[in-house]
Amino acid sequence: MAAIKPQHLTRELTALINNVAFASTNEPDSADLAHRLFIGQVLTNAAAPFIKAKDQLRKIYAVELSEPCDEFELLLTTDVTITAKVGAPRSTFDRDTFIKQLADRLDLSVIELTMISEQCTKESAAPVSMNAKVMHKGETE
Repeated sequence: MAAIKPQHLTRELTALINNVAFASTNEPDSADLAHRLFIGQVLTNAAAPFIKAKDQLRKIYAVELSEPCDEFELLLTTDVTITAKVGAPRSTFDRDTFIKQLADRLDLSVIELTMISEQCTKESAAPVSMNAKVMHKGETE
């Protein structure tokens, strides 16, 4: 097999994926989605070790990526240029800090406020997990 150039990798992978043959079914719309789910899982699993490279690069270039800045060239190799942009830090709500400050300001019990806050929850939609695998007639797990 001939080597694939990095700049053609996406095109070659897409062509390869589009040529995967699945068995036909009497529900073509659902079958197409099932096949896409399967291919997505395959790609996600195959990509997992490569995606970790992003975290490793973040550690290596921690100093360069510590302050907000516009997009810049972080790393230039023969075939690949890595650019980075650092946005403003995100703010998150800290429930425990809020309860403590509210308790101090209104001279209330932290324990009571915590109990009240735990009663102020609502259920969200149930999480759904889907997995796909190719099974052939007569084949068992």
